[in-house]
Amino acid sequence: MQKIIKVAIILLLFAQLGLAKEPSFLQYFYTVKNILPETKNIGVFISEESYQTHEKQIKRASAQTGIKALVFLIKDARSIGKSIKRLNSNDALIICDSPVLAKKSSRLFILSKTKDKKIPVITASKEYSDSGALICLGKDENNRTQIVLNLKQTEYLASKFTDESAQKLGISKIIR
Repeated sequence: MQKIIKVAIILLLFAQLGLAKEPSFLQYFYTVKNILPETKNIGVFISEESYQTHEKQIKRASAQTGIKALVFLIKDARSIGKSIKRLNSNDALIICDSPVLAKKSSRLFILSKTKDKKIPVITASKEYSDSGALICLGKDENNRTQIVLNLKQTEYLASKFTDESAQKLGISKIIR
Protein backbone atom coordinates (compact mmCIF):
# COMPACT_ATOMS: atom_id res chain seq x y z
CA MET A 1 0.00 0.00 0.00
CA GLN A 2 2.85 2.39 0.83
CA LYS A 3 4.42 1.72 -2.58
CA ILE A 4 1.18 2.68 -4.31
CA ILE A 5 1.00 5.90 -2.32
CA LYS A 6 4.64 6.72 -3.13
CA VAL A 7 4.08 6.08 -6.83
CA ALA A 8 0.95 8.25 -6.78
CA ILE A 9 2.85 11.09 -5.08
CA ILE A 10 5.69 10.85 -7.61
CA LEU A 11 3.22 10.93 -10.50
CA LEU A 12 1.50 13.99 -9.03
CA LEU A 13 4.86 15.73 -8.66
CA PHE A 14 5.76 14.99 -12.28
CA ALA A 15 2.40 16.34 -13.39
CA GLN A 16 2.90 19.51 -11.36
CA LEU A 17 6.38 19.98 -12.81
CA GLY A 18 4.86 19.88 -16.28
CA LEU A 19 6.62 16.71 -17.36
CA ALA A 20 3.38 14.95 -18.26
CA LYS A 21 1.68 17.75 -20.20
CA GLU A 22 1.07 18.14 -23.92
CA PRO A 23 3.70 19.75 -26.13
CA SER A 24 3.61 23.52 -26.43
CA PHE A 25 2.22 25.16 -29.54
CA LEU A 26 5.73 26.37 -30.36
CA GLN A 27 6.86 22.72 -30.36
CA TYR A 28 3.98 21.79 -32.67
CA PHE A 29 4.64 24.67 -35.09
CA TYR A 30 8.42 24.20 -35.03
CA THR A 31 8.04 20.47 -35.74
CA VAL A 32 5.75 21.18 -38.70
CA LYS A 33 8.14 23.84 -40.02
CA ASN A 34 11.06 21.38 -39.92
CA ILE A 35 9.30 18.26 -41.17
CA LEU A 36 6.90 19.90 -43.65
CA PRO A 37 8.67 23.18 -44.60
CA GLU A 38 6.25 23.90 -47.47
CA THR A 39 3.34 24.30 -45.02
CA LYS A 40 2.03 27.87 -44.89
CA ASN A 41 -1.08 27.34 -42.71
CA ILE A 42 -1.75 25.16 -39.71
CA GLY A 43 -5.32 24.46 -38.67
CA VAL A 44 -5.78 24.04 -34.94
CA PHE A 45 -8.77 22.04 -33.72
CA ILE A 46 -9.25 23.14 -30.13
CA SER A 47 -12.05 23.54 -27.60
CA GLU A 48 -13.19 27.05 -26.72
CA GLU A 49 -12.05 26.68 -23.10
CA SER A 50 -8.61 25.49 -24.12
CA TYR A 51 -8.30 28.26 -26.71
CA GLN A 52 -8.95 30.90 -24.08
CA THR A 53 -6.00 29.49 -22.13
CA HIS A 54 -3.66 29.04 -25.11
CA GLU A 55 -4.59 31.92 -27.44
CA LYS A 56 -1.37 33.90 -26.78
CA GLN A 57 0.79 30.78 -27.17
CA ILE A 58 -0.78 29.98 -30.54
CA LYS A 59 -0.29 33.54 -31.79
CA ARG A 60 3.31 33.61 -30.54
CA ALA A 61 4.12 30.24 -32.15
CA SER A 62 2.60 31.43 -35.42
CA ALA A 63 4.64 34.66 -35.37
CA GLN A 64 7.90 32.93 -34.46
CA THR A 65 7.63 30.25 -37.14
CA GLY A 66 6.01 32.32 -39.88
CA ILE A 67 3.19 29.79 -40.27
CA LYS A 68 -0.35 31.18 -40.17
CA ALA A 69 -2.60 29.64 -37.50
CA LEU A 70 -6.18 28.86 -38.54
CA VAL A 71 -8.00 28.26 -35.26
CA PHE A 72 -11.22 26.23 -35.30
CA LEU A 73 -13.21 26.08 -32.07
CA ILE A 74 -14.62 22.57 -31.87
CA LYS A 75 -17.84 22.26 -29.87
CA ASP A 76 -19.43 19.17 -31.38
CA ALA A 77 -19.21 16.73 -34.30
CA ARG A 78 -20.92 19.18 -36.66
CA SER A 79 -18.22 21.81 -36.07
CA ILE A 80 -15.56 19.24 -37.00
CA GLY A 81 -17.08 18.70 -40.46
CA LYS A 82 -17.50 22.43 -41.12
CA SER A 83 -13.92 23.10 -40.06
CA ILE A 84 -12.38 20.37 -42.21
CA LYS A 85 -14.13 21.84 -45.26
CA ARG A 86 -12.24 25.09 -44.69
CA LEU A 87 -8.80 23.42 -44.81
CA ASN A 88 -6.77 23.08 -48.01
CA SER A 89 -4.41 20.35 -49.15
CA ASN A 90 -1.33 22.50 -48.48
CA ASP A 91 -2.35 23.03 -44.82
CA ALA A 92 -1.53 20.89 -41.79
CA LEU A 93 -3.81 20.19 -38.83
CA ILE A 94 -3.06 20.09 -35.11
CA ILE A 95 -5.52 18.12 -33.00
CA CYS A 96 -5.65 19.33 -29.40
CA ASP A 97 -6.95 17.34 -26.48
CA SER A 98 -10.71 17.68 -25.96
CA PRO A 99 -13.57 15.29 -25.19
CA VAL A 100 -15.21 15.80 -28.61
CA LEU A 101 -11.98 15.23 -30.53
CA ALA A 102 -11.03 12.22 -28.40
CA LYS A 103 -14.12 10.23 -29.41
CA LYS A 104 -13.34 7.33 -31.71
CA SER A 105 -15.96 8.44 -34.23
CA SER A 106 -14.48 11.95 -34.36
CA ARG A 107 -10.95 10.58 -34.71
CA LEU A 108 -11.86 8.26 -37.57
CA PHE A 109 -13.89 10.97 -39.34
CA ILE A 110 -11.06 13.52 -39.08
CA LEU A 111 -8.41 11.07 -40.26
CA SER A 112 -10.59 9.92 -43.16
CA LYS A 113 -11.36 13.44 -44.38
CA THR A 114 -7.80 14.69 -43.95
CA LYS A 115 -6.49 11.67 -45.83
CA ASP A 116 -8.84 12.46 -48.73
CA LYS A 117 -7.64 16.08 -48.79
CA LYS A 118 -3.97 15.14 -48.16
CA ILE A 119 -3.78 17.19 -44.99
CA PRO A 120 -1.16 15.92 -42.52
CA VAL A 121 -2.39 15.58 -38.93
CA ILE A 122 -0.19 16.45 -35.95
CA THR A 123 -1.13 15.43 -32.42
CA ALA A 124 0.10 14.36 -29.00
CA SER A 125 -2.47 11.55 -28.91
CA LYS A 126 -1.21 7.99 -29.25
CA GLU A 127 -4.69 6.94 -30.38
CA TYR A 128 -4.59 9.41 -33.28
CA SER A 129 -1.06 8.32 -34.15
CA ASP A 130 -1.97 4.64 -34.11
CA SER A 131 -5.00 5.41 -36.31
CA GLY A 132 -2.94 7.27 -38.91
CA ALA A 133 -1.96 10.80 -37.83
CA LEU A 134 1.29 11.73 -39.57
CA ILE A 135 3.16 13.24 -36.61
CA CYS A 136 2.80 12.42 -32.94
CA LEU A 137 4.67 14.51 -30.37
CA GLY A 138 4.53 12.05 -27.53
CA LYS A 139 6.61 11.02 -24.56
CA ASP A 140 9.06 8.14 -24.43
CA GLU A 141 9.63 5.88 -21.43
CA ASN A 142 12.00 8.51 -19.96
CA ASN A 143 9.29 11.17 -20.31
CA ARG A 144 11.18 13.02 -23.04
CA THR A 145 9.35 14.34 -26.07
CA GLN A 146 9.71 12.10 -29.09
CA ILE A 147 8.50 12.50 -32.65
CA VAL A 148 6.76 9.52 -34.24
CA LEU A 149 6.13 9.69 -37.97
CA ASN A 150 3.30 7.45 -39.25
CA LEU A 151 3.38 7.10 -43.03
CA LYS A 152 0.64 4.47 -43.33
CA GLN A 153 -2.08 6.94 -44.38
CA THR A 154 0.23 9.44 -46.05
CA GLU A 155 1.89 7.31 -48.69
CA TYR A 156 2.35 10.39 -50.86
CA LEU A 157 4.90 11.66 -48.30
CA ALA A 158 6.75 8.35 -47.82
CA SER A 159 9.41 9.04 -50.44
CA LYS A 160 10.25 12.31 -48.68
CA PHE A 161 11.48 10.54 -45.55
CA THR A 162 14.45 8.21 -45.54
CA ASP A 163 15.94 6.83 -42.35
CA GLU A 164 18.81 9.30 -42.74
CA SER A 165 16.57 12.34 -43.24
CA ALA A 166 14.36 11.23 -40.35
CA GLN A 167 17.36 11.09 -38.07
CA LYS A 168 18.42 14.61 -39.10
CA LEU A 169 14.90 15.87 -38.36
CA GLY A 170 14.89 14.32 -34.89
CA ILE A 171 12.25 11.72 -35.69
CA SER A 172 12.45 8.92 -33.14
CA LYS A 173 10.34 6.34 -34.93
CA ILE A 174 8.87 5.84 -38.41
CA ILE A 175 5.81 3.65 -38.92
CA ARG A 176 5.53 2.45 -42.53
